[in-house]
Amino acid sequence: MSMVEAASIPLASLTSLQCLQKTGAPWKHTGDEFTVVITSGSGGTGYVAIQMAKAFGATKVITSTSADNADFVKAMGADVVVDYHKSDIWSTLANDTIDVVYDNYGAPGTADKAMASLNILFLVTIILI
Repeated sequence: MSMVEAASIPLASLTSLQCLQKTGAPWKHTGDEFTVVITSGSGGTGYVAIQMAKAFGATKVITSTSADNADFVKAMGADVVVDYHKSDIWSTLANDTIDVVYDNYGAPGTADKAMASLNILFLVTIILI
């Protein structure tokens, strides 16, 4: 890892930490499953967010990435990986099955697409300028 790559980890980590905390992390849930969707699992904030979501109490983390990065995000703790070249992550999710969406990709319409899947309304989007 280069010095530049290493230097980016604290900012990516703090971004994910703050976004997940905005949704109530660490989560205290009473159900059997607490599911978090991270829209871009192999992105700069995504791979950190997967690990944090698990540490904060998510029992299931669903993410989207390319097939090339599927093993990487699984190693970070993702339980379900959707190849965005083959499917839209939102079309793979049943209604009322997601507790938190961390939209670290920011594609237009993500909030609208996520609403049907959410069983409570926690959606955090970061916008990178």
